[in-house]
Amino acid sequence: MKTLILFLYPGLFYYLGAVNILTLILMIYDKLASKTGNVKLRIPERTLLIFTAIGGSLGSFIGVFLIRHKSKHMSFKIIVPIFLIVWLFIAGAVLFLYPGMIE
Repeated sequence: MKTLILFLYPGLFYYLGAVNILTLILMIYDKLASKTGNVKLRIPERTLLIFTAIGGSLGSFIGVFLIRHKSKHMSFKIIVPIFLIVWLFIAGAVLFLYPGMIE
């Protein structure tokens, strides 16, 4: 069991880092595509919310509240902070339960 935890522990944080960067890139791309007016280039809201749910909540949070993309949509104003809290709790729980893993 400890071997599995040693394997998954850094992987979770690499995964979260990668998915957050990708989500932020998608948010920036969609913001730029929205300015061109070409609907075919846009990324569906559902896709952005899926990336938020699977761990890209910090990237979405930055996109919504700093870049001001989708900031008028209540679904993004409510769902993004909720998922950010959930993922921060998960990461915090992993750090709390396995504190000796950080070197």
